[in-house]
Amino acid sequence: MKNKSFFLITCGSEETWQFDKPIVFIGNWCRRFNRKHVWSKLDAIVAKPYGIDMKQKEIDFLYINELVEGFIGEIAIALNNYHHIDKSVRYWRILIGHWLARCFAMLYNRYQTLKQTIELYDIGSTIFFKADNEVLATYDTRDIIQKSHDDIFNNILYAMILNCLDNSQIDTIYIGLDNCVCKRDNLKGRRNFYNHLKEKMFSLPQKHSKYFIASSYLPRMFELKLHLLLKQIPYRLNERVETIRTKIDIAAREELREHSLSSDNKGFDRFIRNILWYLFPISLLEGYRENLDRVKNLSWPLKPKVIFTSNKFDHDDMFQLYTAEKTEHEGTKYLIGQHGNNYGTYKFNYCEKECLSVCDKFISWGWRNEIEKVKPAFIFKTCGKRQKYDRKGFLLLVEKCLPERVETWDVFSEFGDYMKEQLEFYRLLPNYIREKTIVRFQKRNFNPTEYSEELRWKEKYPNANYDSGTAGINKLISKSRLVIHSYDSTGTLETLSLNIPTLCFWRNGLDDLVSSARPYYQKMFDIGIFHNSPLSLVKTILRIWGNPTLWWETPAVQTAVKEFCNKYARNVRNPLNMLRDIIAE
Repeated sequence: MKNKSFFLITCGSEETWQFDKPIVFIGNWCRRFNRKHVWSKLDAIVAKPYGIDMKQKEIDFLYINELVEGFIGEIAIALNNYHHIDKSVRYWRILIGHWLARCFAMLYNRYQTLKQTIELYDIGSTIFFKADNEVLATYDTRDIIQKSHDDIFNNILYAMILNCLDNSQIDTIYIGLDNCVCKRDNLKGRRNFYNHLKEKMFSLPQKHSKYFIASSYLPRMFELKLHLLLKQIPYRLNERVETIRTKIDIAAREELREHSLSSDNKGFDRFIRNILWYLFPISLLEGYRENLDRVKNLSWPLKPKVIFTSNKFDHDDMFQLYTAEKTEHEGTKYLIGQHGNNYGTYKFNYCEKECLSVCDKFISWGWRNEIEKVKPAFIFKTCGKRQKYDRKGFLLLVEKCLPERVETWDVFSEFGDYMKEQLEFYRLLPNYIREKTIVRFQKRNFNPTEYSEELRWKEKYPNANYDSGTAGINKLISKSRLVIHSYDSTGTLETLSLNIPTLCFWRNGLDDLVSSARPYYQKMFDIGIFHNSPLSLVKTILRIWGNPTLWWETPAVQTAVKEFCNKYARNVRNPLNMLRDIIAE
């Protein structure tokens, strides 16, 4: 659309908008649902989303993996020089591997999104926030997720990308960030009595414990029993110990940036090198020494034989720092347990790749691959659990929330297609089933107004039965005859492993799956448990609604469920004995 000049809007902050020109919104995230009365009146279009084609996803996923492999050694050398130490690449990968993959994917999406928009539309002008580079720094490895949803952060990224692309024909206007909520205080966080007490409560492991278990994903009593089987005093460690807040050394970051650049760097590679050290977590750069000293003072095992976790391997800096130190200097073995679904099945799982790169063993929920370090076990979350359901109860529709915006593709656009499918499914249900349907939303850690899923539902169907994520999921299941998972989720594996009548539907069918997983999923599609369209799902519901249990307990369905669960959500006899043997091996 090069026939007229557009004003480009890159975020939802209306200070960067102009209302008297034809507009291109770079993405739908700029158009907040609760501001529809503003943007719906504008002469505006939304730019083509980047990267949602399956083939493009595959190309970009491979590219980001190669980029991480190319950078990790270089970053390790830079960090060793900065801190005057000599740590291995594995040490630094334990600390930043997940952050690096997530950060690179997010930056690649922003880079390609702006590049594509400029190529497709005649952009005449835009407005950016003017800010110091220190605004970009992440506090810790978790902070990049929060920032990926932040309007001002993304606007500043687009300004840096435009400068890198050298599109001087676009008129750029800069406005100040005075009193902006994005400009956060970088001083050390205050400690109060409550935080101090929490730290003491979390420091329960014994100094001389052989096995350090944190956030195992096992039910509480089973985790405590596991300690007894390993012949040590039980404790439970789930919460994070927060990193120390430290001032940014922008001069040091500038120097690191300069050392990483050369005249050979072009395109996205040059952009990455220009911005990476501005984004780098404070906790592992300026705050590294203080956080390391703090880790050494925690009441965690001094020389553990094994460290085992199922979800602290990612964006828990103090745990990762402790693990990196113990594996580097004490010969401690590092075991990672499966955290939810998508492991062994999903094509685009950076997390699985990073886990397998650093652990000594990966304990799966049943699957294995050609890598010997993968040890099949059982589904941790439902270990020993019994769950009732009501044969004449509700239909429970479990919704997902907007995914983290840290993928190479436009998750916002893709989520919009998901939402249309959800509303279409509900529309197709007859009234007598709608009256018995509960739509369950997920709670969110970031801005709940970013997509406003619940508001969109209520605008369309104000009289439906909703749960905002406040009721326990087990309580809702106990009142339901059918559980519908609207995406390939951990919840799907849980209800299947508990043998609760379950249906599931998502848009991409088998396209998102690795080739080894497709035969197992295909059988679930063939038997009518998994679906790839609302109409197909509704037909199955109408057929079995009177007595879903009767259908669920037929030999064909039970055989398909058992075969699938044996691969991806296995139940075993004596699960804790199996886990003890894997850990103590």
